[in-house]
Amino acid sequence: MISVRTMRNRLGVHPLWRRKWKRSPPYVLSQRILWIVLLVIGGVGIPMGYQQVQSAFAAWTRLEQITVFGLERVSRRDLLTVMKIPSETTLWTLDPPSIARRVLAHPWIASASVARVWPHTLTITVVERRPAAILRHGTREWVIARDGVVLADHRKPSFGDLPILVGPPPSIMPDSQPTDVPERLQRALRLASLLFEAYGARPVVDLDEPAQFRAAVRALEFRFTDNFEPEWARYRRLLSLGHVTQETDPCEIDLRFPGKVIIREKG
Repeated sequence: MISVRTMRNRLGVHPLWRRKWKRSPPYVLSQRILWIVLLVIGGVGIPMGYQQVQSAFAAWTRLEQITVFGLERVSRRDLLTVMKIPSETTLWTLDPPSIARRVLAHPWIASASVARVWPHTLTITVVERRPAAILRHGTREWVIARDGVVLADHRKPSFGDLPILVGPPPSIMPDSQPTDVPERLQRALRLASLLFEAYGARPVVDLDEPAQFRAAVRALEFRFTDNFEPEWARYRRLLSLGHVTQETDPCEIDLRFPGKVIIREKG
């Protein structure tokens, strides 16, 4: 006796749950049209949505205020000119390290830090260099910072109490751009500082003679070698011991020779 299952297999009849129904052509066409419509909507809608989000974010982070701390001699206008920030920009597109490097290009700025304060403010904190002396050559004068950087031409009377350095060779003089001064000028700054601390008056240090320094303060004129620190220390020690009297009349004090203090009176 043949079972029902065997008969179905021979006749090619399968249960409904195993039949492979073929989709009709209209159904396939409708499905394809639906996918095309969805792709078109997505291709147009996503860029439009991104542009709207980008526009809203740009409006939220638009640069509206620049706050600067630490300015004393440098004007805000000069600093903004050096920074070169576009008028229409956002905090998101700004690069604080790059702005800090541009600020440091100003000769008066010793250090600078730049930070973004969301949503609309950029803060710049600077430390200015301190003028330490006037560098004079012929009729030209420059302001020298404490770290030996030539700051600018000397045109302001506010620097009238600074020490004066005279006579560097023209080959090491700055022309139009601020530059680092050589070690010899930094040594002269150190000598001027020692004389000012001792006498409380404006010294003048002459660098005309190679390997030597000539310095004047009050009515006194000193002669040093390049290695002036031990020579100055010896002179101050002899003064404290009373072996040398403190001169008040115009004279030249020569300390260039080891173990000697030569005082020449001026008529």
